[in-house]
Amino acid sequence: HEEWVLKAADVGKHVLCEKSLSHSFASAKKMIDFCRSKEVILYENFMCDYHPQHTQVKYSLEKGDLGDPLVFKGYFGFPPFPKTSFRYDAKLGGGSLNDAGAYTAFLARKMFGEPMAVTARLVVDSQTGVDIQGSAFLEFSKSKVGFLSFGFNNVYQNKYSLWVTKGKITVNRAYSIPPDMKPQVELLKNENFQEKIISVDIPAANHFELLFHDFCETVLKRDKNKMDKMYNQLLSQAKVLEAVRISSQENRTVLLSEVF
Repeated sequence: HEEWVLKAADVGKHVLCEKSLSHSFASAKKMIDFCRSKEVILYENFMCDYHPQHTQVKYSLEKGDLGDPLVFKGYFGFPPFPKTSFRYDAKLGGGSLNDAGAYTAFLARKMFGEPMAVTARLVVDSQTGVDIQGSAFLEFSKSKVGFLSFGFNNVYQNKYSLWVTKGKITVNRAYSIPPDMKPQVELLKNENFQEKIISVDIPAANHFELLFHDFCETVLKRDKNKMDKMYNQLLSQAKVLEAVRISSQENRTVLLSEVF
C-alpha cells in the first residue's frame, strides 16, 4: 500500500486504504507522517468499527451491571484459499496476521484500550513465506488480557467474547457481517449462582457504507482534533501488529514501548 498512499497524498488526494495499512510499523509510520505533512485524510478500512453491535458491547461494559472486564477472546479464521490468492503473496504483504488477525487486535483495542505488552506466535508456510496461522496474548492495564487466534487453515470463526466479573458478553458474527443481517449480542449474567442470558437484538447495518460516510465527512470538515486522533489510531494499530511480528520472530514478550 505504501507506494500508492504516498503517490496519492503527494498530489493532495485523501486515502481510504484497505487494512492492514502496511506490513511493518516503519512503513505505516512513513505513510502517516507524510499524510500529516500534506494534511491528507488517511483511513484504514476497519469497517467493523462502525457496526452498532460493538457500540452495544461498549455500552454494556461501561454500564457496569456485568462487573469489571477481565478477558477479551477473539477468533477470526477461514479454510484455505486457492494458492493463487494474494493472501499468500509475501510481496503484497500477505499473511493471516495482516488479513484476519488485524481485526482481532483492532477489536481488542476498541474494548480495552492500548496493550502494554504482546506475546505471540506466527506459523509461517515454508512454500509461500507468509504466516498462515497465529495467536497472540495481549496484556492491558488493570490486569485485563486478550487472547487472539487467527488463520487461513481453520473452520470458519468470526467472533469475540468478553469475560467480566459477573458474566460474559458474546458477539457471534463480529468482524465481517452482511448488511442485511440482524445480529444478536448475548449477555450472560451470573448472580447468586444463577445464570441469566439476555439476547440483545441489533439492527442490520452496512458497516462499509457507514465508514465511507464518516470518511467523506472528515474530508469535508477537516477537523484537526479528529484528524490527529485518526492518525494516532493508525499508529497504535500498526504498533500492535509490529509487536506481534517481533514477538514471534524473537520468541519473547515485547513491550509496546519498544516499538517506535
